[in-house]
Amino acid sequence: MDLHFSSHKTKKEVHFSKEAKNCQANTGHYWSILLSVFFVLVVVLIGFNVYVLHQINREAIFTVTDTSDVNVPKVNQSRLEAVLDYFDNRAKRAEEVLLAKPQVVDPALPH
Repeated sequence: MDLHFSSHKTKKEVHFSKEAKNCQANTGHYWSILLSVFFVLVVVLIGFNVYVLHQINREAIFTVTDTSDVNVPKVNQSRLEAVLDYFDNRAKRAEEVLLAKPQVVDPALPH
């Protein structure tokens, strides 16, 4: 039985060459792809930096809005003094607890 297939062959670039004793890869192709990707990234980053610099020079970016018309509630003086007294009392109580002798005897300590 004789089968005849069309002689249409797609031309593919060979990335590996097989020789008698060793196999070596054609790395030039991969380096060119890597170099192309790196070049495109550098061009995109330079373009973005130029755009941001232009926006900063126009003062269209990083602007601060004026908040002088915001009404801030005033502090109640008596309530503030009550809170300060509370924390002063707690500080005094903590100092007393630290200086007081323990009332429970530790059984691990020798008598």
